[in-house]
Order: sequence, then structure tokens, then C-alpha cells
Amino acid sequence: MLVINPNPCFDRTLLLAHFLAGAVMRGESAEVTAGGKGINVARVARAFNQKATLALLIGAQDEAQYTKLLKEEGADFIEATHPGIVRVTTLIFEKGSAASTVINERGSTISKEDWSKYVQLIAKNISHGELVALMGSFPNGVSKENIVELVSVIHSVGGKILIDSSPEFLEFAIQAGVDIVHPNLDEAEALLHGTNANVFTGDNSHAVERAEKAASELVARGPEVALVTAGEVGVAVATKERVDFIHGVKINLVSAVGAGDSFVAGVLLKHREALANNQSVDWKYLAAFGTATAAASCEQLRSGGVDVNRVAELFAQIEKNL
Repeated sequence: MLVINPNPCFDRTLLLAHFLAGAVMRGESAEVTAGGKGINVARVARAFNQKATLALLIGAQDEAQYTKLLKEEGADFIEATHPGIVRVTTLIFEKGSAASTVINERGSTISKEDWSKYVQLIAKNISHGELVALMGSFPNGVSKENIVELVSVIHSVGGKILIDSSPEFLEFAIQAGVDIVHPNLDEAEALLHGTNANVFTGDNSHAVERAEKAASELVARGPEVALVTAGEVGVAVATKERVDFIHGVKINLVSAVGAGDSFVAGVLLKHREALANNQSVDWKYLAAFGTATAAASCEQLRSGGVDVNRVAELFAQIEKNL
């Protein structure tokens, strides 16, 4: 399993008794880990004792510290570098509450040459027929042409691509011929309707109907599959032939940060299992397992943290309704 994370970060997780904008506060605890949507996917895979190789583009100024954190948690990775920094994401949690605040830095700007070296590194590490995950944001300086370059190179060596990114880059990837898209409902509607992609409200009113409609419209634009998640409500799964909705399950919510990444990890794990067993790929079944994986991750504070036994329990509940 290859997981592309072109804009990694340091996750600085702060636990506060209470968060108040404009106030001076003292945190109860702080933790710094390697962060990024792809890092979360790989974390889930390792929980299932499955290998997931991260393809990273790392700022050389922070390379030593960042790779040290990766090695300490047992991550398998390949890397290209650029002359800049590794950005920081600050995650603020309130004690005894599921409320969270996430602040993402933009990070460094990279050159066309650094991007092309990264793309060639990726191409050398793809197996024919492999489903590659392209996760998260992109460094400053990455354009539509760079996304076309990446998608074209992955396809040229026989790979398929699942992308989970911002509406702007999802649109670039769709135009480039990406295979599978995974936005949340806010992102999907921002892409389809041209609405504000900088502020998302998490409005899940009429979520089933909206998600199914968005997934259908995305597939009509070219991808083979669209997986549109709507938080705790569930996920719409659209292919050229049909649209389904997988409903969520009740959990003990601790943090929803990284739940979408855990969903992707579950989908990738079941996709690889199907190919290994020479079985056809049932996207509804894959999305159901992804939903269980995402739900289990919401019961832990660390993004990408899952209890595999809890995943099995939740999947059994979801599978009854398939």
C-alpha cells in the first residue's frame, strides 16, 4: 500500500481545561507527533499489522526531527526533500469535551524541479494495479499542471488513485482523470457548486439526500467511484451503475479529527484484501468497513488511532444493514 502525503506537518496536540479565544491559557498536556492525512492512514494500517509505505515531500530544515518521529512510531516511508520547513498543525482539545480547534499552517513554497523529483520517486514505488492514496493538502507552488503530471505518471505505471484533498485540488485531479474521489459533504458541495471552500460548517441537515446527489454528480464528471462522507450520518457510495448510502453507528465520541483518513485506510485495506484473494471489488462493502474504521478512530484522541477489535464490533453492526 502506497500512501502519498505531499504536505506533511508536525501535529502539536494541546489539551486544555477550557479554550477561550483571546485569553491567555495554560495547557494541561502537549504532544508533538508526525502529522498529515497520509500519516493517519498509515497509522491505521499498522494497527492491522499491514504495511503502508508513506511517500513524503519533507522540508529539509526539519527533516531530521520529522523522520525521527516517524521512525519512533514504526512508520515505513520514502522521501524527497525541498529546501523549506515542515509546517505545524495545532490541535486544541478541551478536557471532557469532544470540541476541537485545528489550525493548519500553509508551509513552504516548492519549485517545479522539487515536485518533479518527488513524482519520479513515487512512480518507482508503485506496483501494477495498486490503488494509491493521495492524501491531504499540497505545498505552496503546486499547480493544476503538477497534479496532471502526478496522475499521468501513476497511471503510466499501472496504478490507480484515490484522492482526499481540498475542493480545488479535487477538481484538478478529476480533470486529470483520477479514479476515486473522497471528499466530505462540505467539500463535495463546494466543488460542485463553486461555494466558499475556506469555511465549512459541518451542516448535516438532509445529509443522506445531499451526499447521494453529490456523489452521483462527482461520478458523472469522470471518476469511477465517489465516496462522500457526512460525519456521523454515514457515507454515500456512487459508481457508474448505482448509488448506496452506508449509515453510521453510535459511538463514544472522543475526537473526530482524522476520521476521514481512517475511513480511507479501511477502504484501502479491504481493497487490497479483495485483490489478494482474486475477488471483485464491492465498493459498498469497502465503504462499510471504512465507516467502521472511521467510527472506531473517533473513540481515540490520536488521529489514526484505532482498536482493531472495536473496528470488528462496529463493522458487524454496519454489515447487518447492508
